[in-house]
Amino acid sequence: MLKYKIIGETFPVVEFKMKRGQEICVNNGGMHWMDNCFEMKTQAGGVKGFFKKAVSGTDSFRNYYTALDDGKFVAGMDFPGTVLPVILNKDESIVLAKQSFMASDVSVEFDIHVQKKIKSGIFSGQGFILQKLTATKNESLAFVQVAGSIVKKTLKPGKALVVQSGGLVGYTQGINMSVQSVKGMKNKLLGGQGFFNTILEGDGEVWVQTFNIDSFVKWTAAETGGTAGAITGAAIGSAIANSN
Repeated sequence: MLKYKIIGETFPVVEFKMKRGQEICVNNGGMHWMDNCFEMKTQAGGVKGFFKKAVSGTDSFRNYYTALDDGKFVAGMDFPGTVLPVILNKDESIVLAKQSFMASDVSVEFDIHVQKKIKSGIFSGQGFILQKLTATKNESLAFVQVAGSIVKKTLKPGKALVVQSGGLVGYTQGINMSVQSVKGMKNKLLGGQGFFNTILEGDGEVWVQTFNIDSFVKWTAAETGGTAGAITGAAIGSAIANSN
């Protein structure tokens, strides 16, 4: 397993202490600094891989770095928040929102996770396609970037968690996602929560972030006012959400 330590609080980075021959995968633009002993290779996984990443709304490419000698490599986040390290054993998977992947070792495979229900894809705030990460060996290591702080919720069969649009980071195997309409037209129009909430059910763990990028965009638009406010909020939100 890669040796690492997390440095910083508001904008944390992950410092990897790597040996000659070790490799790491980071999101597009995720390298913050490194020793001068790493070789970079940008890959999309061929035409099939390019298509999968394109339709998922994530960046079409990921960067792979190989240590040509012993050295340190530092990966950073795209927005203020928290780094969540996740250890996966062989064939274990996690599903992430499109902006949540930060880095992993090369034993982690990437795929798309398609929402089975059309309504879930349209109204959940996550889109039809999420990222699916699967371990090809024991003790595979992935890093998830979280806006704000991370809250872990363990669900059991028969229990459900209601999450506002934009608040979901990801979840483990055994969890299913759907949407539920906010009851009452007055609540829909004046409550500020939108028309739908995301519902997580099943047997597993759900990760929620305390800083909601979508809400930040709305707040920025309201505070600055008018068209200029909407444009400013949309620009900031787009830069954060699409920076990977």
